[in-house]
Amino acid sequence: DGNPPHLLPGARAGTWSRNRDDPVVRPSHQKLTARELRSEGTTVVRCVFSSFSFNTKDNRERIVFQKMDTQTMRTWAEVSLDRLAHNYHALRGLTPYGTKFMGLVKADAYGHGAVPIAQKLEELGADYLGVACLAEAVELRQAGVQTPILILGGTPAAYAAELVRYHITQACYDLDYAKALSAQVQETGGTLTVHIQCDTGMSRLGFLCHEDTMEQAAQEIAQAVELPGLHAEGIFTHFSDADGSEEYTMLQFDRFLDILQRVQTLGHTFAIRHCANSAAT
Repeated sequence: DGNPPHLLPGARAGTWSRNRDDPVVRPSHQKLTARELRSEGTTVVRCVFSSFSFNTKDNRERIVFQKMDTQTMRTWAEVSLDRLAHNYHALRGLTPYGTKFMGLVKADAYGHGAVPIAQKLEELGADYLGVACLAEAVELRQAGVQTPILILGGTPAAYAAELVRYHITQACYDLDYAKALSAQVQETGGTLTVHIQCDTGMSRLGFLCHEDTMEQAAQEIAQAVELPGLHAEGIFTHFSDADGSEEYTMLQFDRFLDILQRVQTLGHTFAIRHCANSAAT
């Protein structure tokens, strides 16, 4: 008995024997995917030796070891959730009391595993999660994540019903898009939470908030937040070079403060205003 050799990080071992004839250990011939096995309450562990399965001594848990294809997969990433917690608390310590925290988990949490990272951030108390697209948001919801999720990229208005169904917040980047979302949401009879996206210098998506377009942007944002079916909870921008040019970052910040003031003058405020990525924090 002992731990199997060459276990990948995070492996859990119960009673184990090198003897394949041992009744505790038996070859695994099931043609189930790792996801299907996990849905049955089975622990799945990747390993570099032959596939097999066993039960723990008390028979409370079945553990399946699935052999990796070591010809094509010879490396792995070891992610420490304790280190993630340390970084989370360090960032929290840099912000004033009451500041909300959004954890970005797009692109599979930058390759770290979106679901376990999101679940850990939720456990730690993150106020929001950020993703790039609808599929990423739905994956988290289907994994049981309840924390509010903001889609930073564009989602076709035709999928507004899915946004409402999964209680997902959508970035709203121009007036035409806001109108399209409003029309689709009204057909569902629900309400879609949106965050107004301002382009203060990133030059990607957002109401164009430069000096010569500021007044037009304010008018269009005011029209967007008044549309039926939409709840404009927040407004945000993104710093394009916060870890580089402080001068340009401050220019973007000044533009953001300007648009906030102009929209407020038109009678609209927002519960959440955000712009600081990690570097800006």
